[in-house]
Amino acid sequence: MKKIALVVDDNPYIRGNIREILEASFFEVFEAKDGIESIDMFLEINPTIVIMDINMPRLNGLEATARIMEINPNANIAICSSMLFIPYYQKLARKAGAKALISKPFTKLELISGLNELLEEMR
Repeated sequence: MKKIALVVDDNPYIRGNIREILEASFFEVFEAKDGIESIDMFLEINPTIVIMDINMPRLNGLEATARIMEINPNANIAICSSMLFIPYYQKLARKAGAKALISKPFTKLELISGLNELLEEMR
C-alpha cells in the first residue's frame, strides 16, 4: 500500500522540513497552507496520514481536523503545533479527532515518534 501524507501548515519552511522527513520514510507528500486547502486536498488524495498545524489563516487546524473527521471518522490526523504546550489545546486537539500530538519545535526523532504513534493507531 502506498503511503501518502498531507502536511498542513502556513509556514513553507516547516512544511518543507516535515516533507523531507516523510519522504525519507517513503511517503508521497502533499502540502496545504491552511485548513480550507487541507479539506480539499484530503478529499482529492485520501492520505494515509495528515499532519496539521493549529494556527493558520482562513480555517484553523482544529476546525479543519473536526471537519475531516466528519468526512472520514477513520482519518489519521496528528496535530503539530507550538500551542500543544498548553494542556487546553491538547484537549481541543483530541476532541477534534487528532490521534497524535506533536509539539513544535520538534526534532526529527520527536516527529518520527509522533508519526509512529499515529501509525500504531492505524493497526
